[in-house]
Amino acid sequence: MPKITPFLWFDGRAEEAMNFYASIFKDAKVLNVGRKDGKLFVATFELLGQRFMGKALRGRRTRKMRLAEG
Repeated sequence: MPKITPFLWFDGRAEEAMNFYASIFKDAKVLNVGRKDGKLFVATFELLGQRFMGKALRGRRTRKMRLAEG
């Protein structure tokens, strides 16, 4: 079965989030870090054997989030 890599969006704070997660999970590994203008842009890291991708996007929500209607 193929593995799924969750993609996490951080509003400009991806490096802070990745370092926080790495500090609380003892088996955490930073696998890859890409920088743009000296700041983290994209990273791949592993927590408890699960791989994650994180990206520091500086976008804004264009629509207000709401609960699903049903």
